[in-house]
Amino acid sequence: PRCHVCYWEMFTKSRLLAATGRDRDAVQILNGAIGPSGGGWRTPIPEPLWILERGRVNERFGNKETAVRSYAYVADLWRNADSLLQSYVTEARAGLARLTAEDRR
Repeated sequence: PRCHVCYWEMFTKSRLLAATGRDRDAVQILNGAIGPSGGGWRTPIPEPLWILERGRVNERFGNKETAVRSYAYVADLWRNADSLLQSYVTEARAGLARLTAEDRR
């Protein structure tokens, strides 16, 4: 689906699945070609929010590599973000620190 409504539905569905512990189902949506990165289309939700959610769910699901790439993308893209977006950048950086600290042990 390549429409704004479909995108909102898939994003919301993935968040609801993740919130109810159904990370496997959420990962399938967030890692699939349905999202903005896979389809390359403009959406009403900024792509980094989709990517940040991808990082969250993949981290919980144990897909470390995808989580690291997702967090790094958000942290890099919004590194000079205004105050409204800083909480997302902080979360992405914290996720990166958590996941990369495991490698340093």
